[in-house]
Amino acid sequence: MSQARERAAALLLPLTFLALAASPPALAAPAPMGEASLPWAGSEQVEVELRTVPFFAVDADGAPLLDLRADEVEVWVNGAPTAFDTFDALPAPGAAAVTRVEAGSPAGRQLILLFDLGFTSVNGVRRSQQVARELISRLTPPDRISVIANEPAVGMRVDLGPTLADAAGKAKAVASVDALIPKSDRLIPHADLGLPPILLGAGRNGIPTEQAHNAYAEVAALARAEYLSAVNVLTANLETFAGFVHQLSGTKVVVSFSSGVDDEAIFEGTVPFKGVGSTDAYLVDTRRFDPKVERFEKPLAALADAGAHIVFVNPDGTRSAGRNGLAYMRQRTGGLLLDNADARWLSQRLTAATTAGYMVGYYADSKALDANATVEVRLRRNGARAWAPARLVTRTAYRTLAPTETRLLIAQLVQHGLAAQALTAGGKGRIFELPGKVAGLREAEARWLVFEPAWPDEIGAQPVDLYDVLLAVEPGASRAEIVRFDRQEAIQPVAGARLRAAMPQAGALIWGVVAVEPATGTTYFRRFMLEAPAAHPAVATGPSR
Repeated sequence: MSQARERAAALLLPLTFLALAASPPALAAPAPMGEASLPWAGSEQVEVELRTVPFFAVDADGAPLLDLRADEVEVWVNGAPTAFDTFDALPAPGAAAVTRVEAGSPAGRQLILLFDLGFTSVNGVRRSQQVARELISRLTPPDRISVIANEPAVGMRVDLGPTLADAAGKAKAVASVDALIPKSDRLIPHADLGLPPILLGAGRNGIPTEQAHNAYAEVAALARAEYLSAVNVLTANLETFAGFVHQLSGTKVVVSFSSGVDDEAIFEGTVPFKGVGSTDAYLVDTRRFDPKVERFEKPLAALADAGAHIVFVNPDGTRSAGRNGLAYMRQRTGGLLLDNADARWLSQRLTAATTAGYMVGYYADSKALDANATVEVRLRRNGARAWAPARLVTRTAYRTLAPTETRLLIAQLVQHGLAAQALTAGGKGRIFELPGKVAGLREAEARWLVFEPAWPDEIGAQPVDLYDVLLAVEPGASRAEIVRFDRQEAIQPVAGARLRAAMPQAGALIWGVVAVEPATGTTYFRRFMLEAPAAHPAVATGPSR
């Protein structure tokens, strides 16, 4: 059905939906190859792909190495030297912007700013914001920016998705950074926090001497529970964040601003706290609780496998409570650690580490290389150093994706269409538009958009994973909230089956229907913009012509 007919069907309702077609549309799978293109008898077809390794280079003094030559580079994959076929330099931050950037272009850097609002002091967050603004100001298209925050009471949230670093995009990024509010005060226990009234008396500091120990024990239990709970939330959020980073494409730079979790909580399981007006630290007996280091193993491994350059920034350089924990995270992810309370120093070091970017590529048999291979880049120049991701991320088969990665990829496809494939590393498999019939339906006070897929012959008897996704979006914003994410695994498509989505009373929604063949990763999708009547008050309500 054409878009014009889809729009005509929408006019039957006192509201608007816009069909968001794939661009370019692919309505049918390519015809099979004829006999003339078949390989010779006894031969074997081998899938060969170009694998790219991004890295940054600095000279002996730590300054960006902008004149590196291909003959000065060695690439080691899984511990073995590997000859490369391509060598390119990335545009340096602050260089002249590319005059035209196609939607979803993966060129340039993907700068992902992660702010840990729960374990960073108020001054530390302010210094982090200052450093982030400096980094954002130096970006130019086709670079992209993402702003993500970890908040104990809310979880991991994406304040700004991958956004082109033009003037408008950088303004959005700065606004997202400036809007961050520190939450570390929630994790600083005080002696008067949550004390039951029965413990309060007329003695010193309002507490009778003989009850002081019990009072502190009560506070300790509350402080321990809140702090360790926040640590548990952080570990879960880091794994989700790793999935977000993994599915992005291009040269990815993650800058994590955090003072770190208290070392004793990570390695020993104890949580120190201080009473109001006291300089003495009280240790909570946590022999019944394991250290949190084991909880960090899985998310840190996932982050190492995300194929990103990771920088841990401690903006509270004078604080020592979380330094060892941050060093442990750096070691497990193969990243860098910058530990200083001087925002200017941090900006200079980050700039030097992420300015001279390069990309080498080599062709490899997909059967001969793991999906996540260890990578090392060595430079043949005295004192020069290269910094590459700990793992080389390649295109991944749909069946091997983690649940978090699958959820993110499907949501990106629904939100951005085919442009999402340029923003993300994606998976193996082709993508086509899903044809079908669109109609409006009214039941009492409810209004629905109904979609009846016309399943392509190529699917045949193959089962598919069917996703029915609804996203809430704001006009002009790159951020979307998942309202509905329904998944049916390995179902047989049925002709005439219908799916429907309720039209919004206010705002706008994106509705997407995605079907994936698990065996091949071949994907069929359709997406619609659903808008409330207020957005288009002049929409006709009579029958279409």
